[in-house]
Formats: sequence, structure tokens, C-alpha cells
Amino acid sequence: ALELSNQKYKRLLDNSISLIMEVDLDTHEVISCNPAMANALNLSVNEIIGKKISEYLPADVALSRKKAGIKAFKTKQIQRFEDERNGRYFLHNFIPSTHKKRRLIQTITYEITDSKINQKLKVSEQALTSILENIPFAVFAHDMEGALQHINKTTSQYTGYTQNELLAMNVADIDHKSLTRKDRELIWHKLVKGEQKEVLSTHIRKDGTSYPVEIHITAFSLKEKKIILAIAQDISERLRSEAALKASEAKYRNLNA
Repeated sequence: ALELSNQKYKRLLDNSISLIMEVDLDTHEVISCNPAMANALNLSVNEIIGKKISEYLPADVALSRKKAGIKAFKTKQIQRFEDERNGRYFLHNFIPSTHKKRRLIQTITYEITDSKINQKLKVSEQALTSILENIPFAVFAHDMEGALQHINKTTSQYTGYTQNELLAMNVADIDHKSLTRKDRELIWHKLVKGEQKEVLSTHIRKDGTSYPVEIHITAFSLKEKKIILAIAQDISERLRSEAALKASEAKYRNLNA
């Protein structure tokens, strides 16, 4: 019965997707490991068993593993920690045990690369959203048909529309010239990642009035879809200042004519 139980336990280990290993804490030799662990190390099971962990792990990594094993025995508690190697992330569990007076560490490791990358992407997206939401310019993110996907609060302030109203609109509803300029054919479809285009245009408010804008247009991918990001600045004051300066210069020239 004991042999059958051991065989069943071995089958469970061999078929587990978790990375499992047993190491002698004092000699640092590997007593056993499952195929998943061997595959993660790009070695065979036979190439690992009987070897010291320092023979297949970098020196700094092997040292940190030894320290975790010693701490597990001293505290008599499972040691859990994460690390990263070559762009891959792992969650480790070091479990202290004894067998025939040998101090052993059973390690159960899970690869968490996907969840870590998703977490980093989420943090990055949140940071970008915060930046775009708080910059003093209007932000229009739209698809290749011009349907608005994201806007910030400045866009509402500029146009007089609520955010919900804007998200049901098309770029052409705000920027009529985008149609006559043929932005979709001449700009949106031709933009590549990292490239930027600048255009001058006129935006229409909800009340029908208009204001001049300088627009910086770029493209990025979101869930494998190309998205156009347009950041528009109201340049009314700048144009008035430029006009006043030209008028002043003209007046000065006339006085000295």
C-alpha cells in the first residue's frame, strides 16, 4: 500500500505544471525534481538530480536560495518570495522538512510572468490615463473611423459637451475640416508608431461657436487595434497676440515712413 501511495504521489509530481524540487539544505544537492522544473531550467531531470544548485543557477541566485532555505528552518515557516530571471517572473515557496535526519527544502514554484506583465501594463495605462486626464489640452483618442474612444475633462471644457455626449460622437462632429482634409486617408492610415503630424484646424463647440486649434496627432495600438491620439490646443489667444504684434509693427513702420 505504501509503494502504491508513493507511486501515486510521484505521478502527481511528474504531471504537475508547478515547478517542484527537493534539496538537501546542508549539501545543497538536488534530491528530486519534476519535469516542469527541469523544463524551466532547460535541463533534463537526470541532469539536475544529484547536482548542487550552484551548478545550474547563477551564483547570486544560488546564494539567495540557500539563505531562504536556512530561514525556513530557523523560523519553521514556509518562505514565500518572488524573483525575476531573464524577463520571467516566479513565485517561490520554500517548505522545511526532515527525512532520516536530513534537513530538506521542498520548493514549489509558479511562473507568474503573464500576471506580472499585465500588472505592469495596468500600472502604465493608469499612469498614462492620469497624465492625459490632467494635461491642459484637449485629448481625443479615436478609432480609424473617427469614433471617439476616450476624451479628457479639458475636451469637455473646450467644446461644451459632456464626456458622455462626446463618447457618442465622431471627430468630424467637432472638426469639420477633418473630412475636407481627408485626415483618414492622408494622415490616420499613414501614421506609423512613433510618428507625429501637426495640423491647424477649427473646432466647433456645442453652442455652434468655433475656436482655432493646433493639433498633434500620433498613433498607437490598443488590443491589436490602431488608435489615433490627437492632442488639441486652443490657440485663440496666441493668434490674437500675433495679430496685435503685426498691427503694432505695421503702425510703427507707417510712423517712420
